[in-house]
Amino acid sequence: MKKLKMGKKENIVVSFSGGETSAMMSYLLKNDDRYNCHFVFANTGQEDERTLAFVDACDKEFNLNVVWVESVVHPSFGVGIDYNVVTFETASRKGEPFEEMIKKYGIPNSPRPFCTDYLKSIPINKWRKQNNLLKNTRMAIGIRSDEVDRMSVHAEKKGIFYPLIKLGIRKREVKEFWDRQSFNLGIDEHEGNCMWCWKKSDRKIFTLALDRPEIFDFPVRMEKEYGHIKTKKEDGFKHTFWRNNRSTIDMLEAADKTNFVKFTEPDWLAQGEFDLGGSCGESCEVGADEN
Repeated sequence: MKKLKMGKKENIVVSFSGGETSAMMSYLLKNDDRYNCHFVFANTGQEDERTLAFVDACDKEFNLNVVWVESVVHPSFGVGIDYNVVTFETASRKGEPFEEMIKKYGIPNSPRPFCTDYLKSIPINKWRKQNNLLKNTRMAIGIRSDEVDRMSVHAEKKGIFYPLIKLGIRKREVKEFWDRQSFNLGIDEHEGNCMWCWKKSDRKIFTLALDRPEIFDFPVRMEKEYGHIKTKKEDGFKHTFWRNNRSTIDMLEAADKTNFVKFTEPDWLAQGEFDLGGSCGESCEVGADEN
């Protein structure tokens, strides 16, 4: 595996998404004498519990001193999004930040993909600004060299850089890195950090619907209680999370009725009828363009 070169230190912010790719990046940057690193993790309240435990384990094992932030959405319009600093112990686990966002702005989906901005990007950048880490301070994002299509076209303007792309780190190198560690994330490809992310392919969602139906209780309730927020006549006065205006109930019912091959970890490169649409790997990166 390539090593980062030594050199003069630069003050940088490292966006630790909670996935194994960004965790590997965090480890490499922490041990690179060119950088004075500030690690930050944004919790949405709908992260898998294993993700939270993994962030905490990496923090302790790699001595990262991770700052945990959560979005604070003020109900009054004209008041912007803020953030709270939390810890592993106090982090939301019932979707509280996610629900507060939905109460005000409605259901996020493919035509309205604002959840990464409101729950991650804005809180992180608010924290950066209040800690003098916004201007003239770059932010490192954990996107691999086999994910170059996820790079933001505005990366340079936004002060974003991608260390793993420069190093040529691919999925294989990430897997080899974690095979050498005493712990890992323990989440399969189709699960991802956000348990039920609407960007996942149908095959991933159908697989999760059969294996872990309880994780869909939250999106079912969100659509039921807040589906009318920010709607227009052309929307049918109701928003849903899933592509083609499908509701979470529609997805759960389709999983029972559809003849599909369940997603398994070894076939993560397989493509078929139910793999079409958006994508969601380990997480939604704050420096990734929407697919």
